[in-house]
Parts: sequence; structure tokens; C-alpha cells
Amino acid sequence: MLNTDSPIMRTMTSNHFLAGLAVGAIATLVLTNPTIQRALFRTAAKTTSMLKAGMAEAQERFHDAEAEVEMEAGEKPETA
Repeated sequence: MLNTDSPIMRTMTSNHFLAGLAVGAIATLVLTNPTIQRALFRTAAKTTSMLKAGMAEAQERFHDAEAEVEMEAGEKPETA
């Protein structure tokens, strides 16, 4: 039977130890498996590409709105 009064056993069964063990196992799997690495890098590349396209679209909409404002300001009759 395990002695749960031992500090070592309490440490090994704590949530922090188990979480660290899980993170270490996942990190090892990711760092050593080329298939997982390829999938992660492809996902990162797609995400970056989508973000760049989104930023370009946002800039285009901003410039369109800016042009509309300038056009409206130019079309107003002057009152003096």
C-alpha cells in the first residue's frame, strides 16, 4: 500500500504535477512528430494568410469610407 503521508507521494499526485506531466507529454509529442509539426505550421500559415487578407479588406473599407467623407464634404454647397 502507498504511503500518502510522504511528501513525495503528495507532490506526485497533486494537480500541478499532473498538469506539468501532461504539458510535457504534449510538448514532446509536438517536438518529435513531423506530421503534427507540419499540421501546426500549415494551420499557422493559413491563419496568418487570413489575417493579412482581413487587414487588407479593412484598409480598403477604411479608404472607401474616407473617400466618401471627402466627397460629401466637397459636394456641400457653401453658405456665406
